[in-house]
Amino acid sequence: MNRQSGPPPLYREGPPLVERTSREREAYWYWIGLAISALALLIIFTAILVGKSRGLLGNGRGREGEGAGVHSGNTQSDRGDRLRSTSRTKPSKPSRLIEFDTNPVPLCEGVGNPLRVSEEMGSVVYVIDKSGSMSLSRFQSVLKALKDSIDALDSQQMFAVLMFDTSAYEITQPSLVSASDSVKQRTKRSLDRVTPGGGTSPLGAVKIALDLSPDCVVILTDGEFDSRETEQITSYNRSRPKLTRIHTIGLSEDMQTLETLARDNGHGVFTTAKIVTGN
Repeated sequence: MNRQSGPPPLYREGPPLVERTSREREAYWYWIGLAISALALLIIFTAILVGKSRGLLGNGRGREGEGAGVHSGNTQSDRGDRLRSTSRTKPSKPSRLIEFDTNPVPLCEGVGNPLRVSEEMGSVVYVIDKSGSMSLSRFQSVLKALKDSIDALDSQQMFAVLMFDTSAYEITQPSLVSASDSVKQRTKRSLDRVTPGGGTSPLGAVKIALDLSPDCVVILTDGEFDSRETEQITSYNRSRPKLTRIHTIGLSEDMQTLETLARDNGHGVFTTAKIVTGN
């Protein structure tokens, strides 16, 4: 059999055009389907992550709410050394303490007097503002409330009274004195001779009060303290062997430094008070 020799043919016949088009279409839809599947998986994965993050946030809020509730409960139960608000005062019993209240407490005599301290406090030092910003009528109201608080002290309790303007003034002896009837009367007579005047510099008086190492110090003022003074008071108190609890009473609202001073010194209480006409 004779074989023809020569160059191979330049054209080799491929698959039919219809067959190629069908295969290309199948490949096209295969990749489209694969892309859709990947997109669906991505959406599902994202949804799962979002759901978990929301759950975590919800649990966090729940824990914060539970913590706030515990804190509130502890605040109300820890009444041993705190000031008591008139809204919580029992009519059948003299006011012993003053708790924090967003509404001003009347500065008055008798039940509800914010200067009265607990019978559980063995000793207290009153530090009273007598600066020129205290008008005579306002200062007289403060003295009435202070005298009432002194009268309410038990004979077994110890106390001292200090006042400040630009300087510090010792109304009682430079030490804690017993709350006997004779000492109370002598202290009230000394208070009658005090008149307001001068600037406001509480640091010296508060340091003297802390040096007496009382169970608590009660500060009453009509003005905001300088933040540097409150820091110095806190630092001085914490440097002593015994930390003294400091309660503060302000005759105006929004006295941030007084609130900070009370909070940072034995978890004392800041109370806003108002002068009641006629007192």
